[in-house]
Amino acid sequence: MTHCILSRHTSILCIIATWFVIATGCATAPELLEDTWEITTVGDQRIDTTTSLPKRPMFRFFEESKVQGFTGCNMFFGTFTQREDTVQFGPLMTSKMACTDRENVILEERVLNAFRNTFRARRSGQTLEFLDSRDTVLMTCVGIPNEEQPMPAQELPR
Repeated sequence: MTHCILSRHTSILCIIATWFVIATGCATAPELLEDTWEITTVGDQRIDTTTSLPKRPMFRFFEESKVQGFTGCNMFFGTFTQREDTVQFGPLMTSKMACTDRENVILEERVLNAFRNTFRARRSGQTLEFLDSRDTVLMTCVGIPNEEQPMPAQELPR
């Protein structure tokens, strides 16, 4: 009789533990399409728009898994995939504008590397973070509703 009661309690505990693992382990997919994302930090470097940057780096996700934006020097476009909180970017193509400021060239390299190394995304309100496979924050962005933030003038094909 005691064995039956213990087995029953053990089974119930296993069910509860399994439910807890499933509930806490399932990541939700952050909504990406509704905003234009202004990049505020890359790694631990805060982006200072008071320097020679013509405009803060930004990007927007589109239907059909497309992404388009501005690195601080060039326009870029490419593809992305999203499954739950996993977000990965395909090859990104850039325009070839002459960047006269070395800081802008370095920033562009850091932005593109952050996209390349992204493994997942985490959104909290209007803040979006891209993280690598070790959960190190690669890039932080602030969302601005699309109707309030037009993309820079030289749009690339979507």
